[in-house]
Amino acid sequence: MTLVIKITGIKEIQMNEEKNLTPTQLAKRWGISRAWIYRLIKKGYVPKYRKTGMGERARVVFPMEEILIFEEKRDQLVG
Repeated sequence: MTLVIKITGIKEIQMNEEKNLTPTQLAKRWGISRAWIYRLIKKGYVPKYRKTGMGERARVVFPMEEILIFEEKRDQLVG
């Protein structure tokens, strides 16, 4: 089941039931490419995330709570 959430001032986003975003969904939310999200993951410049599965095929998901905390902190730094 997919939920669509509309937040004032932010593009409409789709989330699954667990309230996680995939790297593709997070990239769309931030207006950058999915490849750039993976670069940010390698550098440690992203919100806390989870890997589901094992090895190189593990899926990365970002809990919505962590995204909102990260964005709030980022916005405070930017002003």
